[in-house]
Amino acid sequence: MTYLGTIPYYVYKITCIPTGEFYWGSRYNHIKTNHQPEEDLWIRYYTSSDVIRALIVEYSKDQFQAEIVCVGLDRDSIFWLEQDFIRDSISDPRCLNGHYINRETTDKIFLTSGKSSWINNNGDRKFSIECPGPEWIQGSIHTGSKYWTKDGESNVFSKSCPGEGWTPAKRFHGTKWWHTLDGSLTRAQECPGPGWMIGSGGKLGGNKQTKSNGIRQRCPAAKSNQSKGKKKWTNQFGKVKFSGECPGTDWTPYRPHTKWIDADGNIESSTSRPGPEWTHISQGIKVWINPEGTRVRAHTCPGLEWILYHVSMSKSYATSSV
Repeated sequence: MTYLGTIPYYVYKITCIPTGEFYWGSRYNHIKTNHQPEEDLWIRYYTSSDVIRALIVEYSKDQFQAEIVCVGLDRDSIFWLEQDFIRDSISDPRCLNGHYINRETTDKIFLTSGKSSWINNNGDRKFSIECPGPEWIQGSIHTGSKYWTKDGESNVFSKSCPGEGWTPAKRFHGTKWWHTLDGSLTRAQECPGPGWMIGSGGKLGGNKQTKSNGIRQRCPAAKSNQSKGKKKWTNQFGKVKFSGECPGTDWTPYRPHTKWIDADGNIESSTSRPGPEWTHISQGIKVWINPEGTRVRAHTCPGLEWILYHVSMSKSYATSSV
């Protein structure tokens, strides 16, 4: 659930207060965990820079200033804004960014989100929201290609027949998975030789049993539950590790973060309740509807045109005052 709107991408700046060094970055993956930028930066996310992480170890994360410089719903715009900030700052010796991409001179493709792949008769490829021209068709460089086989052994992937003696075929047509007890894995129509058993031996999903010479046995190479009997630990960077004992002084037992909200609508994420006036964010949430039929979830009324929603309501109704 997205809380009252779409979560934006953002550009951030991290400054190490003792040294004055700073780092520019952009962030996109927080939308997968449904966290707003202010709930993410320097709470769950501490940049991808190894230099920043080393400075945190040296000075502690309290000695940094984390700023959300700008936000936006267009991924490409946020990416290029980050590159512009780095370009304007990279001559400063305090800037920790090592390089940047100039949007005015580069011809490479960096972001394909929301774009389609287009090809022409020469095999050239472009990513674009709209068709680049009449000679372009939507698809990949392999559009229209298929597998060809010769003598049931060799296989190639081509749009046209490679030559005499080649016939269309699926790449793994008629083949099966075979494995050995030492973990080797292959596909073949017949048993590759002594010691090979039919099946993947659990290598392709799950801890499976295999059958050889009429006797069922468990393959030693099969997957096992590596976290069984171990505790979950986390460090100040948010990394998680399973171990029977504490991995080190920087590691503490993992406790999942919970979102809390107070009477003023402020939201905070922590492992325990921040205070008596805070409640779990899921408690007290109501559904509100406006005359256009738009619905949102919130603890309090979003505005004068909104009223509490009931299942029996239709999308058109007489406007009521709150």
